[in-house]
Amino acid sequence: MTKWMKLASLVIALAALTGCDGSGEDTLGDSELVDCRRRPTHPRCRDAGSSTQPDGGGLPPSDSGSPAPAPTVGNLWVSTTPGTCTRHATPGPYVASEACSWNDAYQASATGDMILVKGGSYGDVRIYPGRDEVTGVTFQTASGESVAVSEFNNGDYHWGVPGASHVTFIGPVSARTFYADYTDGVTVDGWDVSCGGEVCTQPFHVAEGSHNFTLRNSRVHDAMNPNAMFVIGGDHFTIDHNEIYNDLNNTEGVIHDECIRFQDLRDVVFTRNHVWSCNVMDIFVTNSTLSTNILIENNVFEAPTGSIANSHNAIFFSATPDNVALRYNTFGSSGVTITSDPTSRGMSIVGNYFAVNSPCGLPNTTYGYNATPTGISNCGGPGAVSFSESVLNAGFVTFQPYTGNGGSTPQPPGDYHLVAGSPLIDVANAADYPALDRDGTSRFVGRGPDVGAYETR
Repeated sequence: MTKWMKLASLVIALAALTGCDGSGEDTLGDSELVDCRRRPTHPRCRDAGSSTQPDGGGLPPSDSGSPAPAPTVGNLWVSTTPGTCTRHATPGPYVASEACSWNDAYQASATGDMILVKGGSYGDVRIYPGRDEVTGVTFQTASGESVAVSEFNNGDYHWGVPGASHVTFIGPVSARTFYADYTDGVTVDGWDVSCGGEVCTQPFHVAEGSHNFTLRNSRVHDAMNPNAMFVIGGDHFTIDHNEIYNDLNNTEGVIHDECIRFQDLRDVVFTRNHVWSCNVMDIFVTNSTLSTNILIENNVFEAPTGSIANSHNAIFFSATPDNVALRYNTFGSSGVTITSDPTSRGMSIVGNYFAVNSPCGLPNTTYGYNATPTGISNCGGPGAVSFSESVLNAGFVTFQPYTGNGGSTPQPPGDYHLVAGSPLIDVANAADYPALDRDGTSRFVGRGPDVGAYETR
């Protein structure tokens, strides 16, 4: 097992623990990076019109990490028409007169309880205050039901009041926004968070020194001028098997926008995600000091849409990398910018496909088995290869070029699965590779693993 596989295992294990200490204060030093939820009148946070876009398809396809089928009995039940909010020590079926609101159910729960949520539209939901004595509570949509909420606030961000910690929220749930700041041990699984293309400021926000957060099998998408659509900050985060897309902007750069912002975030596993149709960057890594212990593996990143210069920055590190690995990612029509040299703990950049802007020549960095079009540096190291751009593009199911649409309208995703004859097949390192690809399929088949996020069958 390589040190990066060990890092992934360690961080995933830590995400299941409780009571971890950590830091991650909101210390934005760049005037562009305004916390718009606290300063909505700041010029960079002003509304600049709205647009409605249709939602995309369903949640990411099910795989071995998807939630188990919903049980039919619960200790508590949530309904749009709550009653006495009665808890049963032994899980039981739904009784309308005993149903709860979301917050009343949490306040009445005991450690390990299952709270089932009946279908319906719940409007704004707020869960607070948190209860340190209660852990392992699960909210899950009841079998066969459809649940919708508007603003989902686990706590009160504006007043610094933490909500429920050590709690799991399992969908399917559709929401306009999701906030869980100041929390510890929160897991979100199978949610669809979308502003429907309307103006919506930082609609997914888990920061303020949060710990041990997991998002999986979910979608975050379609927000106009959000000043970062998905903001995460704290320590021990796992972001696995999600689709994050359509960070839209019609301000011609007045509002700084990216799909995802790592904001004073450390100890991160970011795996098996697909990110596309972002404005300035797919991920902006901005820390007050170092970007420490970050694994970015088996992801597909596509070119930001704001401008040709933006298109090269699928990932932009403004913070110093400190024990960071970029492994087996596919950068369609894009690449990576790193603005400062890694620390002595270094970086590993292995098994990636970079269409442009390969992050070469960095000190304290291990390179190998990266692939690029001819004319774009493959960074050297063992197994590094370059091929004709036309041959590479023909080797993807659907290659999506940069369109230069300015970022105000959604761009469709590519499909970067490899087809027979792709030069990326079998050319990565047979001694060092992820156990699974983005689809959750075991690697490898053939002489060696494939470069990038997908393994061919």
